[in-house]
Amino acid sequence: MDNTRKRVVETIDSLRRDIVQFAQQMIRIRSICSEDQKSVTDFIASKYRELDFETSLIEEVKTKINVAGHLKGTGAEKSIGYYSHHDTMPIDHLADWEYDPWGAEIVDGRMIGLGGSDCKGGIAAAYGMAMAFRKLGIRLKGDLTLVACMGEVTSEEVGMKSVVRAGHFNVSAAVQGDPTPSDQGVDSMTTHHYGLLVLNVIIHGVVGHALFPGYGVNSIEKIPEVLETLMKTEIPHEKYKMYPYHPFIMLDRVTSGGAPGHTPVRSSIITRVHLLPYQDKDVGRKAIQATLDKARKRDKELRVEVQELAWTQGDEVGDWKESQELYRIMQNVAVEIRGKELTPVCMTAPAMAHYVIQAGIPTLVWGPGRGFTSKAHQANEFLEIEDLIEVAKAYSLIALDYLGYEV
Repeated sequence: MDNTRKRVVETIDSLRRDIVQFAQQMIRIRSICSEDQKSVTDFIASKYRELDFETSLIEEVKTKINVAGHLKGTGAEKSIGYYSHHDTMPIDHLADWEYDPWGAEIVDGRMIGLGGSDCKGGIAAAYGMAMAFRKLGIRLKGDLTLVACMGEVTSEEVGMKSVVRAGHFNVSAAVQGDPTPSDQGVDSMTTHHYGLLVLNVIIHGVVGHALFPGYGVNSIEKIPEVLETLMKTEIPHEKYKMYPYHPFIMLDRVTSGGAPGHTPVRSSIITRVHLLPYQDKDVGRKAIQATLDKARKRDKELRVEVQELAWTQGDEVGDWKESQELYRIMQNVAVEIRGKELTPVCMTAPAMAHYVIQAGIPTLVWGPGRGFTSKAHQANEFLEIEDLIEVAKAYSLIALDYLGYEV
């Protein structure tokens, strides 16, 4: 590690209190996805401006606000962007929280709070990097862009899609600050994305009088059979590159009902089919249709219809290990900072990175957090302080290596 890189790492350590405080301040600002985002975006924008970033607010939909900060380099063609989201899921059961979800209390090295790992920690890590560069007077040769966006937790197209479309993310490579959706957390990074096919599986009953059993066909009674059929569906696939992943089905929600006094004649099962990046939606739909056809042969009363609600093609971003500069840099930095390479994993397509990759920007996802074990979207969500500081160091070295620098 040369002297400048060593000084950057040491400076991140010296800024630990400031980075942690910034993360705490964000968590303490309520920013539930269905609510106004102005308070948190105004705060983040003010902090970007303190570091001399040219800062913009992008509000394509009322209250759905994104923040972009730009720092000009000394003229190199390369540029890099770091982005993550500031919106959080709502809280269903406040009583399940052991600590105040907006308290950002630190307990045993963990910052407890809603949105800590998913994903205000990623914003804080990138901010820590920018603080270190300013403190040391480092001038990056290429442009640096920081974005705090929203819309991620509900897959709305008002976050990074809006930022890219508005021209505020014109970079040659990007790092998304989310933890990977695996138990490996900071030991892994997302390099490819599943395609997502959303289907409405409709069960049709036969109308009958609700007071007389045996008349008509109750669609609700057919739900268990259809659920079991869907979960047993196997989607044909070949091994995808270096990833030991396979397509899978996730049941989203069930609705049922009918006119009062009549047998319920319509039940609906929203089904999410996750397909490997190279697979077309027809692969998933045909597999489900085939298993439902078999179920109908077994049960002559079963009437099922499949409707397509949405489709997002998976992202095939190339053979990163051999050809992508960003991948090599991130792996080298991971070894330098953490002593080992990161395990590549696959994440679902309708995430922020999907819109960035579709714009032709090579993107990898790596941020502070422990995946599922950080309790993202659950009570008592937490962010490991050491993960936050470690990733801030890594982000700094990635930017230095990718853009080059002057002191």
